[in-house]
Amino acid sequence: MACESATLEIGRAAAGFGADDPARISRVLHEYVDSGGVLAPIGDSLFLRKVSLHLCHLAERLDVEVGKEPAPGWMQSQNLAALISQDLQAFPQVVTDLRHLASASLG
Repeated sequence: MACESATLEIGRAAAGFGADDPARISRVLHEYVDSGGVLAPIGDSLFLRKVSLHLCHLAERLDVEVGKEPAPGWMQSQNLAALISQDLQAFPQVVTDLRHLASASLG
């Protein structure tokens, strides 16, 4: 489990440092491995941590929208219902895009 967790974190970091460019992400991952890091063989699930963060942000908006949590300052002037709707509609494509990016980055 630890290896998969580390792989998910390096995947998230590589996507950030690589600016979602497969060649740059691949270089980051190679440097990680060359420095002694181990990538678990998780294939196109490499960016699953980014998916979970996306869901976490959606859950935060939902908690505020249904009154479970108070809105933090940055959220108070936003149309949460519209943002939630957009997030839900875009989510399948976000997952597909991240899977394709992972496949392209892993070569």
